[in-house]
Amino acid sequence: KTYRAAFDLIDKKNPKVIVLCTAGRDTVENINSYVGTMRGYSRNVEAIALSTQLYDPAELREKIVTADLIIVGGGQSEYMMDTWKQFKVDEYLVEAYNKGVVCIGGSAGGMCWTYCAWNDFYELPDSVYKWFYGIDVIPIYYGPHFSNSALWAEFDSAIRKETSPKYEIGYP
Repeated sequence: KTYRAAFDLIDKKNPKVIVLCTAGRDTVENINSYVGTMRGYSRNVEAIALSTQLYDPAELREKIVTADLIIVGGGQSEYMMDTWKQFKVDEYLVEAYNKGVVCIGGSAGGMCWTYCAWNDFYELPDSVYKWFYGIDVIPIYYGPHFSNSALWAEFDSAIRKETSPKYEIGYP
C-alpha cells in the first residue's frame, strides 16, 4: 500500500525510481528484492550501490536529484549515514526532496528523512536505544519500530527529556 501511494503521487508513466539499500550494505538479495518490487510499478528503476560500486560524483548527484521517487531500505543507520556523507548523498537527497521528489523508506530508510529517530539497530549484546540524526527534511522525531518492543515506551519520554527540542512532535 505504501508503494502504491508513493507512485500515485507521481503523475507519470514509468517514473524514474532510485533505490538506495546502503543501510543493508547493498547486498545483492536486498537490492534485487527492492528493484523487483519497484519494477512492478515502473520499468525505470535503478539501484545505487554505494557499498560495492564507485560513482562519478556529478553522475551520482544527477541520478538522485532527477529521480521521481527515491526509496531507501532498512538496515544499519549509522553505516548508511557515514557512507552517504562520504559521497555527499545526504546533500543530494536534501536537494531532491526540496525539488519535490517523492521520498520513502522503512526502518533506517524512514529514519534518514527525519530530524531525529529513536534507533535500535546496534551490535548485540550491547544493543541500546539512542538518537539517530537524519537529514531533517521531515520535521519530526521518529520511532520506526515503536510497536515491536516494550522498550519503545521510552520513546515519548526521550523526546520529553530533550532540553531544547527542535520539534514538538513524535511519530511512532
